[in-house]
Amino acid sequence: MYIPLRNLIYLLYLVAILQVLALYISIILIVAPHTLTLAMVLYPDAFWKARSEIDAVVGQDRLPDFFDKESSPYTCAIVKEVLRWIPVTPLGL
Repeated sequence: MYIPLRNLIYLLYLVAILQVLALYISIILIVAPHTLTLAMVLYPDAFWKARSEIDAVVGQDRLPDFFDKESSPYTCAIVKEVLRWIPVTPLGL
């Protein structure tokens, strides 16, 4: 089977981009939770304030979902601060 060189180069370029994207996604899924845990250990008052906000919005009978985002600004601010605190992607992108 003959594949034109131009298509092969394009395909290799696309595979490289997908590999880098997969690497960044895996870094976000690994680094962000550890950073959040570290931040909550270092600042327990922020943890308890976020916990009380989540308990007030969600209650004890279910887990939070994306529809609760509007009702919990402090928790969203903590997540944004953690991602700002230790960026998981290179700053040159």
